[in-house]
Amino acid sequence: GMIPVVFALSARTLAYPIPMVDFQMQEIFLTAAQSLLAVVMLASLQLALPQAALLFVLFALQLVLPGIVEFLPGGHLLGLSADQIHPAFSIAYLAIAALMVLRRPGSVLRLREGLVVR
Repeated sequence: GMIPVVFALSARTLAYPIPMVDFQMQEIFLTAAQSLLAVVMLASLQLALPQAALLFVLFALQLVLPGIVEFLPGGHLLGLSADQIHPAFSIAYLAIAALMVLRRPGSVLRLREGLVVR
């Protein structure tokens, strides 16, 4: 978005990125991974009910699991602490997107057509 551009203009340099803590970087990574999966799903210009359900379930779980994990005895679920849930979901989003691309590369390759200026 525009925030990095405004930050760079106000700092008068591109040498120093916006200072962020690990949590913010994890959230950006999670958002990017979600967006990639959504683009891959929508590349065919159709969203089937199973795909929509998958997106909903993943999104809902990523919201509630960190809070649930904090209250579990030992504070871990499948070896993951609450702080590790979002990075794990990011990897899951990327893995699912990769599997979908491998399964139907043609629909994703059609996205190139949108980059061509005629």
